[in-house]
Formats: sequence, structure tokens, C-alpha cells
Amino acid sequence: MTEDTQVELDALLKNIRSQFYTEATAKKFFQDRNVLLVAITWPASWLKHRGVTWSAERYFQTIRELLQEIKRHGATGEIQYFPGYLLKCVQDHFAHNSDTYCDEAKRTRSAFDMALGRVMNASKLAEVRAAEQTVDVLAEAHRMLASTRRRPKARPAKSDDQLSLL
Repeated sequence: MTEDTQVELDALLKNIRSQFYTEATAKKFFQDRNVLLVAITWPASWLKHRGVTWSAERYFQTIRELLQEIKRHGATGEIQYFPGYLLKCVQDHFAHNSDTYCDEAKRTRSAFDMALGRVMNASKLAEVRAAEQTVDVLAEAHRMLASTRRRPKARPAKSDDQLSLL
């Protein structure tokens, strides 16, 4: 993970802690930290899967705006497990705005391709590659974080719950 991306993620976590974990202990926040990171990095996986490229600034600004919306309109006092609520809100937001984000990416890509056809601007190409790298890095971080989450194990069936063959 790049240093700038890590700094932005740390700033988002600090923001979440100051807004939503005011009553909770530091231990509770750090127990929830990995799932919070899964929620924060989930959009990168969504974007990468759809071939949408955002700049780091656009990505983190969208997450900050989502956090503000949750703070303003969410029933945060009634929530028992905030990281799950945050993940659900992020997923719902992207499901609701998927057409908008995909159309925006198509327009941007089309405008860039037309400009690229006229003149090859190396600095603009470097900006696009850097933007792709941010989403790719966050998507990979999400994949790694999501794969390490502990899943509940299936409980073995009790012998009296099973039917007898005879």
C-alpha cells in the first residue's frame, strides 16, 4: 500500500473514531478496526470489478461524504454493530448510484481517449495510471482484509436431531 493511501485510510479511521466511537473504549474501536477497513475499501473492489477508475481524491471524498450522511441521517444510536452498518450503507449507496458512477467513468474515459488521440500528454497519462493504482491498491487491500475475516463455524448436528434410518 502506498504511503499516501495509508495516510488517507488512517485519517478516515480517525474521523470514524471521533464521530461514531465517542462512547466506546479504545479496545472496542481497535476490535472493529479491520471490519471498518473492509467497509472503507469495499468501494475499490466494486469500482475495479466494473472497470471504473477514480482518483484517490475522488474516492476518499466520496467515503467522507458517506460518513457525513450517516452522521446526519443514520440512526447511529440504535446500531449494535457499527462496522456492519457502515458496510451495509456503503454497499447500498453504490448499488443506488451505480448507473451514475459508471456513466461518469464512461464520459471521462471517452474524453480522455479523444484527447489522447489528438495529442499524447505524458503527464495526463501518468495521472490516469496513478488513479488506477489507487483503486487497484485499495481493491487488493479489501480482498486481503475480507479473506482474513473469521467466519462462524458450522455447529455439528446433535445426535438426537438426526432422523433414524430404522
